[in-house]
Amino acid sequence: MVSRFALSLFVVSVSALLTESTNILPTLPNAIIKSNNAQCEHDSLMLQSGLKNMTLWAQQMWDASAKQAVGLLSGNRYQLGDFDECLQVSKPFNAQYCLVDIKLNVPSEFSHTDPFARVYDPLLSAWNKIFYGGARFKQRLDMIKWALCVPASCSASDVQTYLRSYANENALNVIENLSVAENMCTQAHRPGDEYSVYDIAFVLLIAVLLSLAIIATVFDYAVYSKQTAWEWNQESKSVDLIMCFSGRRAMQSLKHKSCVVRGLDLTPLCGTTTISMVLIIIGHRWGFRLPGPLQNYEVNEQVFYDYFISIFTSHMDLLVDTFFAVSGALMILILLDRLEKSFIHPFKVLVFKYFRLTPVYAVIIFFFATLQYKMGSGPLWEAFIGTDKKNCQQTWWINLLYLNNYVETDKTCGYHTWFMPCEFHFTLIGIGLSYALHKKPKVGMYLTSTLMIISIAIPFVLTYIGQKPANIQFNMDFTTNPTNDDYFMTIYIKSHARAGPYIVGVIFGYLLYRRKNSTSKLNMTNTWILLAISALVCSTTWFSGALIYHPSYVYDPLQAALYGSTIRSLWAAGLVIGLYALIVGPPNLVKNMLSWKPFIPLAGLNFNAYMVNTIFPVADTASRRSSDHFDIRSFITDAISDTVVCLTIGLFLYLLVERPFRLLITQLFVAKSKSNQKNNFISQSSESDQDYDKVLPTHH
Repeated sequence: MVSRFALSLFVVSVSALLTESTNILPTLPNAIIKSNNAQCEHDSLMLQSGLKNMTLWAQQMWDASAKQAVGLLSGNRYQLGDFDECLQVSKPFNAQYCLVDIKLNVPSEFSHTDPFARVYDPLLSAWNKIFYGGARFKQRLDMIKWALCVPASCSASDVQTYLRSYANENALNVIENLSVAENMCTQAHRPGDEYSVYDIAFVLLIAVLLSLAIIATVFDYAVYSKQTAWEWNQESKSVDLIMCFSGRRAMQSLKHKSCVVRGLDLTPLCGTTTISMVLIIIGHRWGFRLPGPLQNYEVNEQVFYDYFISIFTSHMDLLVDTFFAVSGALMILILLDRLEKSFIHPFKVLVFKYFRLTPVYAVIIFFFATLQYKMGSGPLWEAFIGTDKKNCQQTWWINLLYLNNYVETDKTCGYHTWFMPCEFHFTLIGIGLSYALHKKPKVGMYLTSTLMIISIAIPFVLTYIGQKPANIQFNMDFTTNPTNDDYFMTIYIKSHARAGPYIVGVIFGYLLYRRKNSTSKLNMTNTWILLAISALVCSTTWFSGALIYHPSYVYDPLQAALYGSTIRSLWAAGLVIGLYALIVGPPNLVKNMLSWKPFIPLAGLNFNAYMVNTIFPVADTASRRSSDHFDIRSFITDAISDTVVCLTIGLFLYLLVERPFRLLITQLFVAKSKSNQKNNFISQSSESDQDYDKVLPTHH
């Protein structure tokens, strides 16, 4: 009679054989038993012994490690194990969680599979689906991240060296390459969790700003409760400085923000920019899901193959150009209006612009460099948040000089902050054109036209000569690490390649400026004709992205250059045609919708909301312990949550940082004489409807 032990041994052996033959990737060891690191080898031998003896701590480390690929064929390339279970092991030594990057070796007989295939014959080999083939938007199933819970005494290099030798010794030909990055290993006691002087300084800064706001608000209500509107330079300088921090006056300013310049109602700009900002927040929520663990990545992948979906999602990048166009228009319109009254030194305008943009930007960079890292943890936290922290600590001064899209571009402090230097650099263009248009309008228009041509020629030449794509490609490779994307680094973030929409905005602003003495308005027919043209141009440019994005698109350098160099300017042109009709034309349904009253205060928060909008989607992806399941319901919920939270934080930044520092800087430039108050570009004799610093949806 066969003994129970022999039967059990037979079952285990058969199971092992089946596992060996059916797993795409064999199980990898988590005991680094051969290492030049004596402590690592000692702890690993102890782990191996503990596993044989079924010791709890050792089994926890094994249990927390990935055993076999789960859901790989549906796009789940993250095999995460159990992050928290691993880090709970602290005796007899500390454990650490590592994600191993594995490149599968697809057999050569499957290298002829159509890389764009969406449906695979279920009777053929699984390697047909795993084969990558270079498709731009296909999830790389041949590249897996594999969780191992190893002794904390082992470095990433120790783990990598041993696993490579293990794969060679055991003839694991399915593995083509294997690596372990330092930022893919996490221990329970992270060095970044210790509070540094800079962390404490950030906390103190926020505490001081909050205290000033509370004190100023209480003072305002206690002493000036009956004064509905604050008159600057009527009280002592110290009182004015205190009132810069008043939350009461800040809310009044936000609520009563004027959108009228030179008799033109610019309220539609508020609706346009606010809607654009909300769509940017939603787009980033969707985009930052892609580099993280997803069970059903194929659903996201299908977006690029389905024209009906892709026409709405493929050109989200144009939303930023909306802000560039509006910014150019407002710079020209407001500055030319001020120049009619008196000369303003251009350096003063530039300095004021710098201090309008920088305080909130500096606080966000300070946060990225300090406390953001302490907000959480997760398998990808070191790779995403830790890298951001390190970059911000190294390049903060480059960002504050607005050079971060040209200097140390591989060390981005916030993926989205490329917008800031572009905006500042375009301000230089706007100031120069404003003075030219004011002194010699014909020369100014000639310069503007020349710059418009140059702004198209530059991206054309860069795209054609460099064989660049027609547009940015929001695929897995890009969202995982934008700094590895050639188009992003050489064209997308460069001021000289993004100026087109701003110049279009300059022309738009000048046309509005020239209407000062014109009492005529567009009639309803002409208004709707212009709106129809605007809708046609904007929809064509937006929807065209689906053609460029589609995986079947065949690259042509000339076509790519023509498209890439003109698409942003065409979008801006279509946009400003519609805005011109709404501003100059009679009331209509579209104008009423974009002039909805809540859009006015919300527009004042757009900049702040943009600065914080990536924090939460990136943190969610970086902290994810298990693969997410994408569905529309949860996506909409997250998008709404992001929008509300970003605008709420934007409000606090407005109350504590943006408005107080804007007013403080203004106070430094304001002369006591009423004549200077009247003619100064940055004067604020009162926060009335004529205060141009309140007009806008962007920072001017």
